[in-house]
Amino acid sequence: MKKTIIAISTLLSCSYIAAAQPKTASMSLADCKNGAELFGAIVTTEAKCKIEFKDDFKNSYSQITKSCIKQYGSKPMQNSVSNGIEQINYEIYNKGLHSTCDRAIEENQGLIK
Repeated sequence: MKKTIIAISTLLSCSYIAAAQPKTASMSLADCKNGAELFGAIVTTEAKCKIEFKDDFKNSYSQITKSCIKQYGSKPMQNSVSNGIEQINYEIYNKGLHSTCDRAIEENQGLIK
């Protein structure tokens, strides 16, 4: 689980997001699952930490998830979104809300309104 949290942290970093604007038509199931997982993590981080990510950032991952649902069905995407939610909740449980939110803010300064 620690590797997963580190992976989510990496995915949420500005440098990754700047490079990660995949075209949904050519996305593999694994890429779609990763995007849906990230979307779950984004939404959970916003809600738990009371921060707001920039709309274009959120919308891009929302669109990816919607396109992937059309391509691969809703069940794998629902599971992946749930995984992203669970990973943030797991981090909060283990590290505390304050620590998790501080990390999210520090790593994503350019993506927060």
